[in-house]
Amino acid sequence: MKNYVLLWGLGLLILSASACKELEYKWHYRDVQDAVHKTQDIPTESILKAHLKNGEVYFFPGAWWVDTNSRAVQGMAYRYDANRDFLDSAERSLPIASVSLFEVNKELDISSGHQMLAPLTVVNIGLSFVCLANPKACFGSCPTFYSVEDQGLFSARAEGFSNAICPSLEYADIDDLMISEYSDSLFTLVMKNEAQETHVLRSVQLVALAQNEGERIFQSRKGDFYATQGLWLPRNNELLATADGQEYFSEADAENLASKEELILEFDLDPSQEDLGLVLDFRQTLMTTYFIYSALSYMGDEVADIIAKFENSGDLYETMDQGLKSELGELEVYLWNEDTQGWDFQGAFYETGPIAINRQILDLAHQPKGPLKLKLLMNRGLWRIDRAAICSIQRKLEPQALKPIAVRKAGIESAQAKTELNDPDLQLVSMPGDYFELDFSLDPNQDYALFLKAEGYYLEWMRKEWLADKDLWKLRQMFKQPALYLKREAEAYKIYEQNMEEVFWSSQVPAEPLTLKP
Repeated sequence: MKNYVLLWGLGLLILSASACKELEYKWHYRDVQDAVHKTQDIPTESILKAHLKNGEVYFFPGAWWVDTNSRAVQGMAYRYDANRDFLDSAERSLPIASVSLFEVNKELDISSGHQMLAPLTVVNIGLSFVCLANPKACFGSCPTFYSVEDQGLFSARAEGFSNAICPSLEYADIDDLMISEYSDSLFTLVMKNEAQETHVLRSVQLVALAQNEGERIFQSRKGDFYATQGLWLPRNNELLATADGQEYFSEADAENLASKEELILEFDLDPSQEDLGLVLDFRQTLMTTYFIYSALSYMGDEVADIIAKFENSGDLYETMDQGLKSELGELEVYLWNEDTQGWDFQGAFYETGPIAINRQILDLAHQPKGPLKLKLLMNRGLWRIDRAAICSIQRKLEPQALKPIAVRKAGIESAQAKTELNDPDLQLVSMPGDYFELDFSLDPNQDYALFLKAEGYYLEWMRKEWLADKDLWKLRQMFKQPALYLKREAEAYKIYEQNMEEVFWSSQVPAEPLTLKP
């Protein structure tokens, strides 16, 4: 109750300050942080904080608006230098192009010009009831993609650009839609925002590859496409012999989250087969989700300050790649060599995301004669594997990328959304609960294997319940000493692991008009 009264008082202070022509109150940066992060649940005007590319911060405590002609934020604002020392206050016209990141204390109304801010805005919200028991297990998805026939929580065919957690990490992601024989003149793809996130999409394209009878087409991790024949399944592992959603996975090590495990697979092959490839259906567990949410919670009320610094320096990708990812490793593949009586490294699979199953192919450099034995080396508790199979690679293919010919938002045709997806200089902004249908034109006289290419990034909304976990020292350990962090965090993760799956899927944001059934 005491905290609520303090928040209410802060809200009244903001209202009174914004109502004055001359702002006499000098906001210390600590007050700015509280105003942005602790006023979601009280009736105040929308508060805006802008992190500039030059390191400065502008704070608009109320009565700000967007001038769509000049593409600038207008209003009374306080200005702080890179060290967060107060500089001055005045009426401002802040060009959006000068900003790395915005913060708001309430969900943006993307009408009235606010849509211009959405691609760069971190929103501060409270958690849904189901997430309160396990705040680091709430549903987070990036854009999820379905066919129109798909129903249920677990039917997503792809999730886009899972690694792109801020603008500087934007990239194009290709996923197998696992539609191997499609012959119709029109294909409709459903795209949803089912999380408390802002999705910013540069493009969504359908990659259609014509295939001959008896062929299967798979993509490699690098985005190359191969026509293949035959499919040999492991003789020593029935669980991985069928693509049925019954996955192999293990629980994390209780003492070290970086512990590894091995999985041996054996295949009976025709000795005459050459140019073999391993096809793997896999996805991640919720371990990565836990680490992403942990990092954000360690940042606490400085989350936008820290992300903005990474945006301005341009080294976030390198920091992430050399941190936990390097310690957790990839899904490595080894082939048994009878001549040397040892394991030869063949390559590795990797794709972030716990929702949709990925299907990729890895060509095997060494060609054994007769039975084939593989070893999968992976982090314990990080991966789920649905199926493993060997095929014969026939030829490399050139993909055909198709743009949508029509786009509907919530069932209503949207020429604007279509233009935003098809023009490389524009972006489509998708907010929680948004539902899009994208139509693609195909040759009905040809059989296709269908893949998705989605380019963009997303911004996770900050939950006020995470603020209590602020720990910048732990954040530094996560980035700079990942091996030590993974040992010390094991006990805490094991507690979350017990009910993470249930909380994750139960906190999905409904995106109409599909009815999501378990």
